[in-house]
Amino acid sequence: MIGLIILIYFGGKLIVCNKNIPICDQLLKEHKKYVKDWEQRCLSESRHEINSPCCKAEKDYFQERMRMHTKMCLYEGSYPEPYLLIRTRTKILATDLATFDTTVVMRSLQYNENEGLDIDTLGKKIYFTNASHIYRANFDGTGKETIVENAGPYDITIDWIGRRIFWTVLESEGKINVASLDGQARRVFVNTHYPEHVKVDPTVGGRVNALEYESSVCDGDEVSADNNDEIASCCSSRKQL
Repeated sequence: MIGLIILIYFGGKLIVCNKNIPICDQLLKEHKKYVKDWEQRCLSESRHEINSPCCKAEKDYFQERMRMHTKMCLYEGSYPEPYLLIRTRTKILATDLATFDTTVVMRSLQYNENEGLDIDTLGKKIYFTNASHIYRANFDGTGKETIVENAGPYDITIDWIGRRIFWTVLESEGKINVASLDGQARRVFVNTHYPEHVKVDPTVGGRVNALEYESSVCDGDEVSADNNDEIASCCSSRKQL
């Protein structure tokens, strides 16, 4: 688990440090000592940076050191890069792929078969299902808000270029719905046979691929939907397109 989170402010840059990693703890102590020494020499009484070539050179050097340690210990944002978001039955977790430390982003989710999770890389938001609703939040779990109420989602996928969210619904033989990322303009994207999982590739015009539970539609067939949208279907139980 990622434990104590410490914030340091240096030269207008907000830095997060994972103190639980031994080398990070050592680096943190060194950085804190250096920042304190630099502030005493390079900040005026009004906390403004002194116009000194030496102070500027030291600041540039320190920022370069921070950049070198960004992936493991010092990083901007909620988590280090790269990291993996994981959805369990009742939680959303973030795992640092450099150290494999894990922190809980969202807890106390209602257990259900639908465990949808996707991210908006442009808007820096997590989208997830909980019971019959669709929510979004910041990467660190703050700012949680309901996007679509009573959506009945089984799986979700984000078109971060087209700014849309798609979700599968298994009731009444199944369908795939679509809405804008703020939950507006909700409509049926296509009626199809018990779609379980859905993914969209925003880089090829928002093409949507669905994995159906038991489909009578043959491989490679395409089903037309409104507004010239297309969805590729598959046959056979749990076969990926």
